[in-house]
This record gives sequence, structure tokens and C-alpha cells, in this order.
Amino acid sequence: MFNLLMLRRAIRCPIILALWLACGLVGAEEPQPPPPSPSSLEKSKDVQWPGVVSIFHGYNWQNDERYVTAIKEAGFGAAGATEAQIDHCRKQGMKAFVFAWPQESVVLCSRYKDDPAVLAYYMADRLRPNKWGVFTPMEADMFKGDPHHPAIFTMYALIGHIGEFVPTVKPRALEFYHHHWDARRSPQMRYAILEQYREEACKAGGIPTIELIQAMQDDVRKTRQTAYTSLAYGTRGLRWWGGQLFFDVNQRDERGVPRRTPLGDEVAKINAAVKAYEPVFAHSHCVSVIHAAPLPPGTKETPSNSWVKLSGDEVMAGIFENSTKSKHLLVANRDAFNAHEATLHFTGKVTSVEQMNKASGKWQPLHADINANSASAKVSLEPGGGEMLQIEGIPDSTFTSDK
Repeated sequence: MFNLLMLRRAIRCPIILALWLACGLVGAEEPQPPPPSPSSLEKSKDVQWPGVVSIFHGYNWQNDERYVTAIKEAGFGAAGATEAQIDHCRKQGMKAFVFAWPQESVVLCSRYKDDPAVLAYYMADRLRPNKWGVFTPMEADMFKGDPHHPAIFTMYALIGHIGEFVPTVKPRALEFYHHHWDARRSPQMRYAILEQYREEACKAGGIPTIELIQAMQDDVRKTRQTAYTSLAYGTRGLRWWGGQLFFDVNQRDERGVPRRTPLGDEVAKINAAVKAYEPVFAHSHCVSVIHAAPLPPGTKETPSNSWVKLSGDEVMAGIFENSTKSKHLLVANRDAFNAHEATLHFTGKVTSVEQMNKASGKWQPLHADINANSASAKVSLEPGGGEMLQIEGIPDSTFTSDK
């Protein structure tokens, strides 16, 4: 540090002052730390993501646009695509889940930042937690290039340490896979993993969670159970691994469009439900998930002061709320192989209970026993299936939102 006397002498001697200025000894500002990078919450404000979307993945149609027609007619809202295939998706009214190499990603996203046909950019897969720092500058560059469409870094859920991912990478979406029908993949952790990702997405400001789903050709009921249990946790993207199993390229209709396989027919039904649920997911968020006993690992009993109680064999329900008094439940069957019935008990002045028609997307009355300050209703669930309910008249929830 220089005292005031030395500074006055320097001012009287222009040569000394010039030397000091050149060396940065006078007038130099203290170096400032770089501004902190925006949080996931700040960066996600401009993300354009549907309420919920089903994403085709697993088969490269190259230039076969009739195959893209088959994808669209099966109800997918998006499809994995190269840059050259974005227009194929656009023509069908679908969004492109773009596969991008890191070295081209910044240029690519700057090119499509205002393109509504783009959903997201797939960047990397399955790095260990000690390598997650590699994603941080990639996400930062992608955000600068395109604030509307998130970069996707897929995680293998069983690696763990998910609580470190958001603070490290500051992502605008979370994607994971856990093939729970594989006995070697800790299938008992299914609901603990779904809950962990739901919580992390909420803590990050409500960013979308995407599950990479393995299509199960041996039994369509397994695929159905995977989809509905994931949706009950508020998952906003189902990305289907194994898309080549949904269509038979050797069996085409008179237009040349590949015909669907039995598994493809089942996924088309699920996709119809996803489309029907989209407005609920767009305007609400999953604040909690309740399970009927016996409780699977990673789940909790329904709070005693909850406005809804659930009972039945192998049933669960995701609770979706928004700023209005409409409440929604996505009731799902944990059992992939047997039908079950869920019984719901509501506390409050319920005025109506409705069930969504998954094929039409319209609400239909569900029979309920409604009393002055309570109500109850029963919901039939096909093996591995799910149903969306809308309950009117319930007062403000006693749950505390995670968002």
C-alpha cells in the first residue's frame, strides 16, 4: 500500500506517476470475482417445455418420412433426431429431441434457439459424479446459445449422488434411467429413485424430469406400469428406448406407413393418455406421492392431516396442485399383472369428482359418496394402469409444496 505522502510526490513528478500507472500501482481496481452463474431456477424461466411429452427414441428412420408418419400417428409428441431430421419432425407437428456432439452444440443451438420444432439437445450419458464438472461449462454455453431448449445429460439413477448434480451443473432439466424390470438393477429402488428425482426437480424450481424408459416386448403390461408410475411422480418426459419394437418396417399399409406391433398399440394408448394429461401437467405440479401399505422402500405414509387418504392393494397416487382449488390425483397400479381398485377418502366440502377419459381427454363424472364435510370414491385400475382424477371443492392443501 502507498501512503498519501508518496502519492503526492508522485503527482508532482509526472515521470514517477507515469511509471506507477503503467505498473498498475496507482488507480488499479481490486480484481473482481466473476459473477455467479445463474441458478437452474433462473435459467429455467424461459424454457419452452410441454406440460408432459412422450418422446420416440431407438430407431433411425434416416430419410423414410413414412416412418415419421407412423411415429406421429402413434401419438408421440417428439422424436429423437439429428439436425437433418428436425424438418421431418416439424412437418408432422412433432418436436425434435436433437442429438448433438459437444463440439457442435453451441453453434447448433444458436441456430435453433427460436425454433418451436426443437424440444431439447441430448449431450451426454452416464458420467460418474466426479466427472459432472465437465457438464458445467457445456450447460452454460448451451444456455447462452439457446435459453429456450435445455441441454440433456442422462444419468444412471443407481449411481446416486443426485443431490450434487443440480448445484454442480445447474441444469434446466433432469433425465435418468433405471431399468427396474432387470433383476440386476435393484428393482426395489424404483419408487425411492422416482421420489428423489421429483424432489430434486422441485428444489431446482420445477425443472422438467425425463425418464428414459425401456420398452418391454415380453409383456406390454410391464411397459404400462413403468409409464404410469413415472407419471404419478410428475415426470414430464417419457423417452422410449426401444422404438424399433413399436413398428414393423416389413409390414406397411397402402400409404407405405409401417404398421404398429402389439407393443406399439399399447404405447399408442399410453401416448393418448399423456396428451390428455398435458393440460394438468402444464398448470400444476406434483407436490407429493402417497402409497397404500405395504409401503415400498423410499415411500412414506400419508400425513394424518392430508385432505386425501388412499387404500387398496398395490395402489399409489400422485397429488397435483396449482393456485386454484382444483386438485388432481394420478392414481396408479403398482402391480403390472393384476387389476386392483383404489379407494379414496376426501376431507372437505367436495362438490364433484371427475375422471379423465384417456382417449378423448374429456372429464367424465365419477360416482362419489359426497357428504357435508367428506367424500369417497373408488377407481378401477387395469394391470399396471393409471387414472387421472379432478376433485373440486377441496380447501387449500395441508401439503407444503416442494416447488
